[in-house]
Amino acid sequence: MEINSMELTIFWAKVIGLFMVIATASQLVRRREFARIERNVYENPGLVAVSALLFVFIGLLVVASHNVWEYSWRVIITLGGWIFVLRGALRLFAPEIDTRLAFSIDKDGSYSRWATITLIALLLFNLWIVYIAFTA
Repeated sequence: MEINSMELTIFWAKVIGLFMVIATASQLVRRREFARIERNVYENPGLVAVSALLFVFIGLLVVASHNVWEYSWRVIITLGGWIFVLRGALRLFAPEIDTRLAFSIDKDGSYSRWATITLIALLLFNLWIVYIAFTA
C-alpha cells in the first residue's frame, strides 16, 4: 500500500499536532510541576542524552518520510522535523547550551512569563495545525 504525499502530511500533522497540543496544554495547566520536572531532567545527564536521542529519532522519522519543500502549510511539518533533529543534536553535542536555552524557570519555581507566552503561542499554532489536518 502506497501513501501519497498529502496523506502523509495529514498523518504527521495529526500526530505531531495532537501530541504538541496535549504537551503544551498540560505544561500550561501544571506549570509548577513541569518546571520541577524540567529542572530535574537537566540535572540528570542520562535523561538529557535519552531525550536528545528521542528528539533526533522522531525528527529523522519525519524528515525521511516527509521532506516537502513547497510554499504551503505542508512545509511546517518538514521544518518541525528538522527542528526536532537540530534540537536533539544540540542536546547531544552541547547540552550546556541547550540547558541555558531551555531553562525557563522563575525564582518562584514556575515557568517564566516568556516561557508561558511561548507555550500559549505553541498551543494556538498546533491547534491550527490540528484543525487543518482534520478538515483537509
